[in-house]
Amino acid sequence: MDAQRDEVERLRARVLELEERLGVEKARASLRADRLRMARELNDTIVQALVAAEMAMDLDRPEQARSLVGEASRHSREMIGQLVGERLLPGTALRHAPERAPWTLDDPAPRRTASRIAGGDAALDQHTSPEETRR
Repeated sequence: MDAQRDEVERLRARVLELEERLGVEKARASLRADRLRMARELNDTIVQALVAAEMAMDLDRPEQARSLVGEASRHSREMIGQLVGERLLPGTALRHAPERAPWTLDDPAPRRTASRIAGGDAALDQHTSPEETRR
């Protein structure tokens, strides 16, 4: 009788372990789906607005570029607000020390990228970093 009780307890513990593991896997799958949704949203709003702004600058349309950058900024704040669960006003999500940008304002790569996009360069169908763009 004790052996059966021990076996039942062992099986019960195994079932709980498997249920927990299944819950973790479901949570991971949900997290992956959320990240993919956010990445698509970032691309569809912010990245596309910034690429359009680069193109506007290349076409010597600074007011249009400024408007597009403002649009990207608004979308960024909205998305960050959604992630943190509250509406963010400009200047409310500041860091104590800024992160270093992967490029500088003197870097010609962003302008070359916009020029290639305007010219329909198929190589830019994929994301390229400033270092890759220089090659």
